[in-house]
Amino acid sequence: MVKETWSAANVRKSLIIRIKKTLNTEEGKEEGLNNVNQFIDSAVRELLEKLEEKRFSHQNTYDDKVRILDNKIGKMGDIVTIFLKEELKIGFCDYCESEKCVHVKYMWELEDVVKILKKRNFNSPYAEQIK
Repeated sequence: MVKETWSAANVRKSLIIRIKKTLNTEEGKEEGLNNVNQFIDSAVRELLEKLEEKRFSHQNTYDDKVRILDNKIGKMGDIVTIFLKEELKIGFCDYCESEKCVHVKYMWELEDVVKILKKRNFNSPYAEQIK
């Protein structure tokens, strides 16, 4: 078994006090968490899963663009447009003003979009990561 490596992080004292109080409640005990480290680890994992799962959503694809909802932009999320530059065979993100950003990367993770782009001989800046 490979041992997990750890790194330290600073947590506000007021949060540590609240965590300790919560661990001593019936609800805290029901969660099966025995100490502050387990509590923080569990909370961070849960938030990461939520954020990673819901950050992007493919909205639609047109001949000249792909539209993606990014829930981290603004208060309620915003639509990002990846323009398909036919002459250069690349996608260009209007929000990041880049051909290599998280939005373009997400576009290249969408199976249906990738099929269309490959038929049109578009090139991914993430080719080595796409299977």
